[in-house]
Amino acid sequence: ACEEGQLGVLKFLGDTLGPRILMEQTTDRETCAHMVARDPSAHKLMRYLADKCDADFFLKCDFSGRSCAHLAAAHGSVQALEIIANKELFMQLDDEFVSCAYRAAENGHVGALRVLAKAGKE
Repeated sequence: ACEEGQLGVLKFLGDTLGPRILMEQTTDRETCAHMVARDPSAHKLMRYLADKCDADFFLKCDFSGRSCAHLAAAHGSVQALEIIANKELFMQLDDEFVSCAYRAAENGHVGALRVLAKAGKE
């Protein structure tokens, strides 16, 4: 449901089985937030996850040490970054010692860089 951007299915699962099902990790240690972060148009899914899950959920990393913020920055998911706005999360380095800002810059996502810079000033 997360990879396909199916908000209705995600809501059904979250409402029926509880938020814990939304926070499960795959064999690659990715969460639903990791999958949603890759799609700049999936901000409604990210908003739902933010409303249902606790803040620690977004800190979970995959096997490469990437949080959903790293993926959102790399894919230019500006609205997802605004939803999960968390200065500590944005400063987190992955296993290659790369920040969210670096991921955004290397892919030319100026909008994502603006969100990250704004969070850094707060």
